[in-house]
Amino acid sequence: MSSFNVLARKVRNVDLPLGLRKSALGSCIWSYSRLIHQKYETICERFSDRFGFSSIDRLTEAQLDLVMNALELERKKFLVKLQIFDRQRVNDKLRGRRLPSTAQIEALYHPD
Repeated sequence: MSSFNVLARKVRNVDLPLGLRKSALGSCIWSYSRLIHQKYETICERFSDRFGFSSIDRLTEAQLDLVMNALELERKKFLVKLQIFDRQRVNDKLRGRRLPSTAQIEALYHPD
């Protein structure tokens, strides 16, 4: 499986066939779903509601770009959240708290 960034470049490559770009977007969403512990379908549904498409197969080029932009932005925000969580966990471990609290985990994976 390719990395999210490699797949994102495929989505943005206008020289590739639209079907391949849509497939790469689906793989980006799948990769992101694993990162944030949400179902692939939940993420697709959120983006379809936001951008008005019924499935990835039916995306126009304009919608493809909009969805990819939104996905990358959402992923970047989550990665910042993850870095903050990581720093907090290091500090907590130094204070003897070996496991994160349920509230910390829920705050990390709760969609904004």
